[in-house]
Amino acid sequence: AFSLHNVAAPGPPATNALPGAPLREPGSASPSIEVETSDLPSSTALAPYDPSSSVLDVLMSLLPNFDAASLLVDTYFDRVHWFMLIFYQDEFRQRWPKLYGRSTERPLTYAHRHLGFLSTFLIVIAIGLQYAGPYRQGILSRHGVDINLRDRILSTVRSGLLDIMSLGSLEAVQTCILLGTYYLYHGAPRLAWPVCGCGLRIAQALHLHRRQHPVQSTDFRTRNETRKRCWWAVYEIETFSAVAYGYPHSIRDDDCDVEPLDPSAKLQTMQSPGSFDEPLKSDPTLLSYKYFITKLSTITKGALDDLYRVRSHPASRSHTHSPDIQRIVQKVADYDNRLRQWEAEIPSPLQWRCVAHHSHFSLCLR
Repeated sequence: AFSLHNVAAPGPPATNALPGAPLREPGSASPSIEVETSDLPSSTALAPYDPSSSVLDVLMSLLPNFDAASLLVDTYFDRVHWFMLIFYQDEFRQRWPKLYGRSTERPLTYAHRHLGFLSTFLIVIAIGLQYAGPYRQGILSRHGVDINLRDRILSTVRSGLLDIMSLGSLEAVQTCILLGTYYLYHGAPRLAWPVCGCGLRIAQALHLHRRQHPVQSTDFRTRNETRKRCWWAVYEIETFSAVAYGYPHSIRDDDCDVEPLDPSAKLQTMQSPGSFDEPLKSDPTLLSYKYFITKLSTITKGALDDLYRVRSHPASRSHTHSPDIQRIVQKVADYDNRLRQWEAEIPSPLQWRCVAHHSHFSLCLR
């Protein structure tokens, strides 16, 4: 049976004698909403952090006017969100206007308390600029926004990345995912890989690779699904980098027990699948697409380990230096069978040969 990501999680640390080391996700209503550490119990508070005013001021100075920002957010969700899916769209759309004073707090106060979200929002803006077509570029030009803003945002966030990463928040992971993925697919893999590696380390410190124990909370499902979206995005990037560029894979599957993405999460109809071995029962959604992509990544990661020995831990390299041809042939056959089973599980609305014969089809996009 295919048993990756299905191990028991260890207990809490034995000691907290070293202050400021553990990173814990803020205990807020939404996984992407940062709260003041004074609102948290001492055992879960983040290490005190006060970003320099210069970093905050520079980031705030890059915000385009509200109408331009609204158009760029629409562009991101129209053209990029389907590929990334690290946000809940409704939540993101409710939150970003607060950076422009659409809340009870002053924009600078809000941005200071939510620096991680500010950096994430700016990368969304930059990616929106990358994919804005001539018509939208014309509208943006009338708002005083040109394509050079994209490069200024990317350069500024990159230069302030240490300040952002030191927040140790879910938004810091999302910023690394967005920035690293942009570089990965736009010709700078040597820059993308360390950026995404930083996101991986923060994700592991936040235990995004670990199964969450359900609590009596109405927002637990949303919080847990957002965590899983971020983790599996990191996992995909690591796997793609290992396949495409030969970089070492830094994730040990036997250290992970997080569940797969739940294709019915938006519909709120079914329980999240406990592992990739469980068959999907819900109607296909856009999250089904990501579910099958992440499952393919776990299969690919296994093939890298077993066939190419791209392993992240020396102890896992149990094979002798001389190749066993029979073993390799059997492994190739096993992975061929897994890939065929994976393809057979894909629902018809997500199969290219079916989609190509239809002018359009509708899936749950948020």
